[in-house]
Amino acid sequence: MSTVLAQPESYFTDLAPEAQAYSPEVVRMLKETGFRLEALGYLVYRHVLPLRSVEELMGGMITP
Repeated sequence: MSTVLAQPESYFTDLAPEAQAYSPEVVRMLKETGFRLEALGYLVYRHVLPLRSVEELMGGMITP
């Protein structure tokens, strides 16, 4: 996650067309981070995990 957060905002603009320019490690990290965030979102949606817990765990980096 720290590698993803260290990238400038422009790094993620139009990610799909430029994905071939990224190293395989960065692409793997982006996919892994996306999967984890998707799983957290699903757990909140199903009321298994309270949104407040996600905010506390993720330090407010994914919620406004």
